Parts: sequence; structure tokens; C-alpha cells
Amino acid sequence: MQNKLDRLIFEAARELLREEEEGDKKKGDKKPKDKPKTKSKISNKSKIYAAGSRGKGRFSNEINASASRAETDAMALTKDLGILGAKGDTDLDMAASVLNQAITNNEIMGSAFLKVVRATVVDKNLNKVKGFVVEYSKKELLYREAAKYIFITLRAAEKSGKLKMKKGVGFSNHQYVNLPSLYQL
Repeated sequence: MQNKLDRLIFEAARELLREEEEGDKKKGDKKPKDKPKTKSKISNKSKIYAAGSRGKGRFSNEINASASRAETDAMALTKDLGILGAKGDTDLDMAASVLNQAITNNEIMGSAFLKVVRATVVDKNLNKVKGFVVEYSKKELLYREAAKYIFITLRAAEKSGKLKMKKGVGFSNHQYVNLPSLYQL
């Protein structure tokens, strides 16, 4: 049951790759015309600080596939998660809004994550600050997996332009918190 979320995401990513390969085969060996290079209006530089939030070690292929999709196909991922756009006055409120939408609108996220709750958290300088914690199902995920999925969700929303932050948000270091925690940078 712990790997249910990972397996479902991995299968969805595999299906998308399979569909993409089939689409390429239907086009034949025609080389696509070179498209003029245009600058994206969306910055590739992330405003999500996550150093120390997930511990050390390699993630499963399923999580890595999701992370890759957040970078390469962010718009489709946010659509699948049911993220319409960020709401709120601060970057932190907007990030919490995005997570709440994903938890509410996506069955898989809803089974893995319970809710986003305002709380006092620890920032990167170990100061206690106002922030949010994300409660998750410990039957479904380990802490580091939960933190990674939260990061992937926020990164996809940021990359797709649905989460536009001024300064950004940070994750609390996993050594000082029991739940994945976010604070305003």
C-alpha cells in the first residue's frame, strides 16, 4: 500500500511515454522543421528552497519519473493534479493553495495527503516562523517521499506558470520537523 502512489504515478508516466512514442512512429521518419527559438516567459530558476528537506539517498524510478514530468510537461501534470492557479497574498499562501487544490482535486494525492495546516515551523536558519505543514498518510508514504511529491507538485505549478512567487518558499530541514513543512523565504 505504501508504493500504491508511486506505482500509479509510474504507470501514468509510462503510458504518456508510450503514447508519445506511438505518435512519433505515426509521423514516420519526417524530420520536424526547426522551430525558431523563443524565450520562455516562465523562468527556469526555481523559487522553492528544499535543501535538507528530504534527506540523502536515491529516489525510486516512479518518483524520478514524476520529477522529470514536472520539468518537461508541467502543464499536463498540473492539469492532471487539478491545479487551476494559485490564490493568496503571499508566496506561502499561494503554495498552500496549490497543494490544497491537488489534494482536493486528484484522487491519488487525496489518498496520500490529508491536509495543509497553518503551523509554526523551522526555517533554514533554525528560527521558528509561521508556515504550513502537510499532513500525509504514513501508510502510503515515507516522510522523504511525501516531501519530494510536495516539491514536485509545487515545481510543476511554478514551471507551468500557475504558481508565480516573488521571493519563494522553503522546506524545513527534515531533522527538525515531523511533517513536511513550508515557510516564506
